[in-house]
Amino acid sequence: MFNIDIFPQRHGLWKDAQDTDKDLAKAKENIDSNTPAVTPEPQPDPGERSLEVTSELGQSSVIFEYSSAPEEEDHKKKTKKAKKDKAGVVAIFLKPMFDFYKQMTDTKYHMVTDVYALMFLCDVITFIIVVFGYSSFGPAEQTAGEESVTSVISDNKTTRYDFYRSLLGSSKSVTSVISDNKVPVPFLVMLLAQFILMIVDRALYLRKDIFGKFILQIILVAVVHIWMFFILPLITQRSFTDNTPAKLWYFVKCVYFGLSAYQIRSSYPYRILGNFLTKKYNYANLFLFKGFLAIPFLLELRCLMDWMWTDTTLSIGPWLQVEDIYANIFCLECWRTSEKTYPTPRGMKKKAVIKYGIGGLLLFILIFIIWFPLLLFSLASTVFQANPPIECELTIQFGSYEPVFHMTSPERYMKVISEYNFSKLKSTNKQNKAATAFLSAYSAEDVYTIEIDGESSALWDISPPSIQHLYNDFMNKSMDVNMYTSVIIKREPKKGMASNTISADFVFPLKAHDVESEVIRHALAGMINGSFTHSIYLGNVFPRFMHVPATGMISAVRSINYDNYSNVTLQLEQSTSDKEKTWWKLQEKIRPHPFDPIHEHNQPRFQNSLSVVTFNDRVAPDTLSFFTNYGIIGLYVSFILVIGSFVRMQTSGLTHNIMFDELPFVQRILHLCNDIYLVRESGDMALEEELVAKLIFLYRSPQTMIKWTRPPKEKDD
Repeated sequence: MFNIDIFPQRHGLWKDAQDTDKDLAKAKENIDSNTPAVTPEPQPDPGERSLEVTSELGQSSVIFEYSSAPEEEDHKKKTKKAKKDKAGVVAIFLKPMFDFYKQMTDTKYHMVTDVYALMFLCDVITFIIVVFGYSSFGPAEQTAGEESVTSVISDNKTTRYDFYRSLLGSSKSVTSVISDNKVPVPFLVMLLAQFILMIVDRALYLRKDIFGKFILQIILVAVVHIWMFFILPLITQRSFTDNTPAKLWYFVKCVYFGLSAYQIRSSYPYRILGNFLTKKYNYANLFLFKGFLAIPFLLELRCLMDWMWTDTTLSIGPWLQVEDIYANIFCLECWRTSEKTYPTPRGMKKKAVIKYGIGGLLLFILIFIIWFPLLLFSLASTVFQANPPIECELTIQFGSYEPVFHMTSPERYMKVISEYNFSKLKSTNKQNKAATAFLSAYSAEDVYTIEIDGESSALWDISPPSIQHLYNDFMNKSMDVNMYTSVIIKREPKKGMASNTISADFVFPLKAHDVESEVIRHALAGMINGSFTHSIYLGNVFPRFMHVPATGMISAVRSINYDNYSNVTLQLEQSTSDKEKTWWKLQEKIRPHPFDPIHEHNQPRFQNSLSVVTFNDRVAPDTLSFFTNYGIIGLYVSFILVIGSFVRMQTSGLTHNIMFDELPFVQRILHLCNDIYLVRESGDMALEEELVAKLIFLYRSPQTMIKWTRPPKEKDD
């Protein structure tokens, strides 16, 4: 059985070199003692072949031997000659390239340099160009961009190719495409190709493989020029000179090719020590390095790639420890250098400019974060967008039977009230505090009047048995019958709404032991069997003023306490030509001036339509819909508390880091980290282990750390 360690043991970190050598020698002796001796069997001559024939009884045997060495030697010579001829043909084509490579990388005529940082910057710029200029690298636009993505999606006959073609060729940007949670496959392929090339370039740089870089350069130059000047114009249906993002991408890529050629000509540096941002100790390098650490997964990717393609004896754990120590020490060295450059005299209070500048800015940020949700929703009337209705559907039915009335009001019957009527509505309710508070949250453009035709658009299609059951329910004095009014309002789809349709059901009870309800029930029963032909008056059937929120359900506005419910008459109509065709008709009793009840000619009268007034809540624009979708409580829980926890982590528990963050002199530790990088690049693995063990012991021993971080002017005890 073999014991395989997934994470290699860190030999040398806790022992010195002599103890480690003894352990290795002892392990070798144990392996040799447990391995049985094997006597090698004599191998036959490759030129000799033998054939042994033995009888079944084992009494006699005959051995025939023959030699085939001359034939095999002739075959080997012919094979070698054929391979040589083939190699000669290949060499004719490859020899000039190898000669050029040898002359170009001759160490007599170049000086080692390192331009990897500039090449990486070019890769990042090309990556950004592809992200924000992707429409210039995709399929051509359709009919000058007249056909949008929405029209393509609505067409059920379009193919997948047509969908991507319209998506990439439309005027929509990549940010809008991603905001729709749709990532086109070509876009993903381009980004992955750029990302993989950046990783390959990093691997060649760490391995110092100049020949691999040379081959990659040749392949990239050929592929890029074929793509830019032949394939891309065919895809985009426009020439390269008319494609500005493609020209910008090609220019940056040419700069990258020039830097790569210069790197190949000068060869990779013999030693790669640390990050290029840590070469100087000033504010610029400090903030750039802090930004590098703040980018998600960038530090982890760099450390993992460096560990994979760098020769070392460390496992991934100690490697990350060394990198973290170096990052912390570099930041401390930058702060100590700035303290020396800009010294502050002792015993002087901080200036008011610094206190009110930095402190005031931080105080403003904290206050803004605390009050941001309330501020956002309080400015809904000014920041949010109006959300008017475009369709209203009203349905009335008794119990679970077929609806007696169904009508849909299109957008042309929906009108926003005027400023005059809205001001009259507010002045009429100025003594009502609840109504005043409700109306103050809306403007005139948020209030709509919806007119619904009183003639049902659908015939009363009900079977005779159901009519008989409904008649029996009306006549049953011990059974309640409810009349349900269903209102469905449709709006334009927006991101701030979970659905563009919102509804509500209002109940008008016809109780069994109520005198007024019994009169209505008997009249309805007589209307069904034909004995009653007049209209029936129903009071307070459904609310006239309705609150239509962005999400949820429609509700009645009860704070407006005059004419807040609709009074209607209900009558069953019958066709004169076909008595089997019946439908229901509604009339509403309403004032001619419903928003001005004190008008002199404002007596209620019946009209052949129904009127509904809706107060429509506004919705956030697309830029703020991410925050408003959570609501006030959800925004505080999911957003504010997370930021608060992060700020608390930065301002509490600081005592645990005083020992490592308040080091007065860190150059000795910084030199030790640089020595680790240096011996690692030199290939001295044993010394690397010793130095890493020394660094870890330094952080394990507070007394040693204090001695190491004393300024040079102080004398050791």
